[in-house]
Amino acid sequence: MKYSAILTADIDPLVFEAIKPELENTGRSSIDITQKDNKIIFTVEADDSVAMRATLNGITKLLTVYENLK
Repeated sequence: MKYSAILTADIDPLVFEAIKPELENTGRSSIDITQKDNKIIFTVEADDSVAMRATLNGITKLLTVYENLK
């Protein structure tokens, strides 16, 4: 079963360049990161629920670091 999710974060566009290199595609999931206006859009596709959860956890950890530094 395939999974997909779109996560939109309304944060400083400068964060886009900092976050982009930190997120990697794996064999079981892929991430596409785009910037539109003051939003960063994460599009995630995964082969299974465990890979999806791990990828979303990685994204939210980076966003938490951003919030804590802000």
